[in-house]
Amino acid sequence: MPEGALADVQWDGSELRVFVVLPAGVSNRIDVLATHDRTQVALRSTNPLVPDDLCQGGDDAVGGGRAVFSTRDLTDDGHFDERHYVVDPAANIWSTPSFKANRVLTGGAQQFEISASTYVAVLSPSSKLEVYEDGRSNTLRGLGIPQSTFLVGRDVFWEDWTGGYVVRIYHGTVDGPGTVFFATPDGSDLKSFATDGVDMAWTQGYGVLPGGVTFERYELWTAPYTTDAAALRPRKVLDLESEPTLAVIGEGWYAFSGGDPSELIRLSDGHRKRLACLADAWDAEVPAFVAGGVLGVPGRRRAVGRFETTLFVVPIDAIPDI
Repeated sequence: MPEGALADVQWDGSELRVFVVLPAGVSNRIDVLATHDRTQVALRSTNPLVPDDLCQGGDDAVGGGRAVFSTRDLTDDGHFDERHYVVDPAANIWSTPSFKANRVLTGGAQQFEISASTYVAVLSPSSKLEVYEDGRSNTLRGLGIPQSTFLVGRDVFWEDWTGGYVVRIYHGTVDGPGTVFFATPDGSDLKSFATDGVDMAWTQGYGVLPGGVTFERYELWTAPYTTDAAALRPRKVLDLESEPTLAVIGEGWYAFSGGDPSELIRLSDGHRKRLACLADAWDAEVPAFVAGGVLGVPGRRRAVGRFETTLFVVPIDAIPDI
């Protein structure tokens, strides 16, 4: 992949489906939805630095066999029209916009999540999420700033950050407002929430240290996936030496840290593995899970006349134990 390329990867049981974002310098950008051997949809943006060139590419995501991306058309010095496009790779066509709105320049979708039925836009700096499904939309809010957003089917989960260490997990759908799903009963610092629709996991920090951002100890907790807050059954997995970052769940494992190495913890018994980088360094994203393995993108390496990155698929069983 070229320098600066981003890729989201999904395994549909028979092949890898890759959504690749290919920047072409400061003048334009091309978004390509493809499998390993064919291009399906492409968007060429005009120059975002020239006022007369209005159309720009926005954010994007892939999931549930679909992709979503946005475009932005400047309307005046303070506003732009934002359009969302949902693409089904099987259709191999551009659809009409699924959503259109006029936004202030400092607003708009900063992150997308998408499933087979629903997609979510995280808006900044308004501290809210918009969820879209079957032509309907709904605004979800907590008390603070949404972080660590996960979409499972039509259910949206996110960390809601307010002052101090008051972080709660919220839940919502297109049918109603966001509500508190879980808050630690002992008031400990809750972070690094993740779910894949099978398991849920998060950390709890105890004993704040000078500076107010780290703690003396951390615990990893898990629970079987549920959308019913009253049915949530938390269970401690193990103690951790530090707070995880960029956490994801898959195949019964909790993975974190975008550095070298990345660590995996089995939620059933706390068994640990360490995935050392296969090249210079992992990219900023933590490896994702797929069909008994993990996907990792190492830092870019210089090839003849260009930069390139390589996607690695590593079986979980082959990753060394700690």
